[in-house]
Amino acid sequence: MIKTCPKCGFQNNYQEGYEPEECKKCRIIFSKIKIRPDAEIESNNYNSKSAVSSNPQATERTYIPLELEARQIIGISGSFALIAGIFSPLAYSPQGHVLLSPENILIFLALALISCRFCLIKNYATLRYTSLTILLLLSGNILLHLLIFIDSKTGTMSEELQFGWGCGLLIISIILLSIAAFYNTSDYKG
Repeated sequence: MIKTCPKCGFQNNYQEGYEPEECKKCRIIFSKIKIRPDAEIESNNYNSKSAVSSNPQATERTYIPLELEARQIIGISGSFALIAGIFSPLAYSPQGHVLLSPENILIFLALALISCRFCLIKNYATLRYTSLTILLLLSGNILLHLLIFIDSKTGTMSEELQFGWGCGLLIISIILLSIAAFYNTSDYKG
């Protein structure tokens, strides 16, 4: 007869009437182990399916590892940098901070969340369009804010304007999203 160890899955052979008291492989004592009908076996050898398949009372434990590609990590980082950048000051002037308008914040926030989703599902072709849309909207907003401070008669800046750290975050987010969208890592093996 064969008795399968509930811990390691080793099949212990024994003669009828002489049931083993312990496993020959892992040395656990069978009388001290309580076996439930819904018990899960944790095998020391995760590649071996013998422990699970030989015990009809056990259910197989499946592990789903969260493995992100480099493109996904770069794209998700770009999305989070975009979210942080839209809520930060784009520029500083004597009149105060230059921020995005609430309508533009909602548009950029929606594009950041859409880009994050495309990175998670590995839809890089569509991520290209969203990153280009973000680039066009961002450059349009920066030019619009610069035009506000240009004097129309002289063509010079009417006030001193310094770019803020929010503008840098937005530029970094565009770079990261563009790298994730256009850089193909499937051609390289290493």
